[in-house]
Amino acid sequence: MAVLGRDQARSDRQAAELAARLGHTVQPLSDPFQLGTVDLDGVIVASPPETHLAFLQVALARGLPTLCEKPLVLPAQAAAGLQVVAGFRQRGVLLEENCQWPFMLPVFDQIVPDWRQRPVRTLVMGLSPSAPGPGMIVDSLTHLLSVAQAVAPIAATTRLCSVRRQGPADGDAQILELQFDAPGLAARLELRACPQQPRPAFVAIDGVRVDRRIGAGYRLEFATAERSVAAPDPMAALVYRFVSQLPHQQLDRIHTSADAIAERLRLYDEILRRLEPGAAG
Repeated sequence: MAVLGRDQARSDRQAAELAARLGHTVQPLSDPFQLGTVDLDGVIVASPPETHLAFLQVALARGLPTLCEKPLVLPAQAAAGLQVVAGFRQRGVLLEENCQWPFMLPVFDQIVPDWRQRPVRTLVMGLSPSAPGPGMIVDSLTHLLSVAQAVAPIAATTRLCSVRRQGPADGDAQILELQFDAPGLAARLELRACPQQPRPAFVAIDGVRVDRRIGAGYRLEFATAERSVAAPDPMAALVYRFVSQLPHQQLDRIHTSADAIAERLRLYDEILRRLEPGAAG
């Protein structure tokens, strides 16, 4: 195992902390190109977004399966990001993006057992970024798109009929409204800055709203007005799935994941461009 921080001191400190927690040696690295010098089964990119593209390019060159924090790349790097995603697909190397919210959808199976049996028409997601401003949508949009992909047949042919933002771009409360053509899905992202944990969050599908509640010891519950369901951390479920795929990567899973990431990135790029001043919604 190895760890690469923002600088050598941070790498050394994080390696020591991980070694103490895990009980075995963790090698600190000073440069992403050192990824090829250690024996690794996979890479987790959990660094700031401005570093993602470089790490992804190195991981691809080394043929290392990778789980990357969202957003996959900076908005201005969408074209290069799509090239990297295509590279992972072509090489047959797994690439996953840290989009954990679809892993809470089994909660809906318990609350509304038949919701998957009919087309989803409305999706609303509420999140609470830590800081106000334009970065709220940039940082949160991938979550909405990943859930939209999980509940509706969004594909490469899907088009955005409209993109509309309510609230000032530099404010602490913003709403993003999207209308997709082929699946007929209306999606809405409600954002309100909240600097302290636990930060409120919810998902509503066709009017059924489920709120995330965080208790002591990061114990999670997902609750409607009538009932609550205890559930494991969706983030842990995502990470465990990624790790479980490392010994025997399956080509169909590699292709499915790459295609989903590419479609999210295409929509992500288009939405942000249409939100730019002077752009048509």
